[in-house]
Amino acid sequence: MPTRHQLDEIVRDRPVALSDAGHHTLWVNSRALELAGVDRHTPQPHNGHIHVDADGVPIGYLNETAAEIVGRVIPPATDDEMYAGLLNAQEYLWSFGVSGWHEAILGDYNGKADCTPAYLRGIASSTLKSDTSGALWIAPGLRREDVPALVARFVELRERNAAAGLDTSTAKAMIDGVPHGETAALLEPYCNHSADGFTGELALRRGGDPRVRPAARRGRVRTAPAHHGRSRHSGRAGCDRSGAGGERRRAAAPHRASVDGASPTTPRGSDHWG
Repeated sequence: MPTRHQLDEIVRDRPVALSDAGHHTLWVNSRALELAGVDRHTPQPHNGHIHVDADGVPIGYLNETAAEIVGRVIPPATDDEMYAGLLNAQEYLWSFGVSGWHEAILGDYNGKADCTPAYLRGIASSTLKSDTSGALWIAPGLRREDVPALVARFVELRERNAAAGLDTSTAKAMIDGVPHGETAALLEPYCNHSADGFTGELALRRGGDPRVRPAARRGRVRTAPAHHGRSRHSGRAGCDRSGAGGERRRAAAPHRASVDGASPTTPRGSDHWG
């Protein structure tokens, strides 16, 4: 497992934070931990993990909401940087014959600024020629009483973006994390947790999650849910909640790593759709 000591040998006086491709994990040096105030006394966050050594000292490997603790002190990219990055990504994808994609998160996430302005700029200037769409981000920690305001905001954003040529008719929520960080919710214990039976945890609560159900209800917002779920457990939970309230919705299920063949609501052999 990568540690802060390896990065400290290269850069000690400046903060360093390296993200995995899926933005679920940060590998940071000691200076980054110091700036973020992460030490042996920092409590483990819900739906996240601060990996520590035998003495309880953080080693510089952070998953999910733990990564967000350091993400808050990372300077966000500017609009010009995101626009340049978007066009660079387009050229790269074109080299593989990919002419369209769906942006996983449109909104502020894990210290990263909302990239919606870059998409709108590219569409307006005709420099973004690919077929693109995106999911509005439902941030963790949303309270039930705040859902009506979120729904109203999503309606406004969807209509404004559609008028500019950007389809944002999906809304994304995290159901769990990723297996390599032990934040994915499994039906059976992780192989290295046979003794304590640890299976990870769902971000959604039993009986429906206030982040997903009202925002996805057909009659109010006509916004399809996009659930991030890596396991059979999270896939089952996400698909079940897509049909909460008597509706069966076509829900995006990006990043699925495994499926549950016993559940009629979970996609078989598909990494993208349920």
